[in-house]
Amino acid sequence: MTKLKPFQLAGARQIRAFKGRALLADEMGLGKTIQSLYWILKTPRRRPVVIVVPASVKYTWQSEAAIHFNMRTEVLEGQMKRRQPLPGSVVIINYDILESWLPVLLKAKPQTVIFDEAHHFNFRREGPSAREGQKMMTRAIKVAAKAKNRFLLTATPIFNSPGEAAGIYAMLLGRPGDDNLTHLTAYANCFDKAASNVENVAPIVGDRHLLRFGGSL
Repeated sequence: MTKLKPFQLAGARQIRAFKGRALLADEMGLGKTIQSLYWILKTPRRRPVVIVVPASVKYTWQSEAAIHFNMRTEVLEGQMKRRQPLPGSVVIINYDILESWLPVLLKAKPQTVIFDEAHHFNFRREGPSAREGQKMMTRAIKVAAKAKNRFLLTATPIFNSPGEAAGIYAMLLGRPGDDNLTHLTAYANCFDKAASNVENVAPIVGDRHLLRFGGSL
């Protein structure tokens, strides 16, 4: 098993301290994937686990799990053609096919859901990217609705205002049972009101995020 670097081990422990609800926003290359997988390894009672990622990195996640922790994961492919049990306790699926697999995923009652590249949950933008982000969130929140543990991973910074993080924190802090964009929008509105003052955001989001840079470690 791969030995984590001290800051990675600290990150995994901090996720636990956050009670499984965390935004992992470390700089690219610091090991957000390996920290998340380590948490999964050390908390087997928080399964089934659904890891939702862009299609281009599905097999990267599977490879990392196998190489670093000898962890078996199952990658879901294509559109679901017939009802079937979840093929494993840790599954990896891409956003594009999430809706097709929802019946299987919901029946399995996942305890933990991890969303990679969570910056796409910015449904306050305009244009095609905003519409795509809203579709992504609509599918994603249904999977996460009853999951006690949610991780969101991203290394993409916010440039304009705290309001751009509305979708991310709405997904992170949504209550169990919040399974549609109406609930998410209620959370997001708090961010819009605070958009002109970063200090106003802190009471809303609480201490739920990890943000570290390579030069500081």
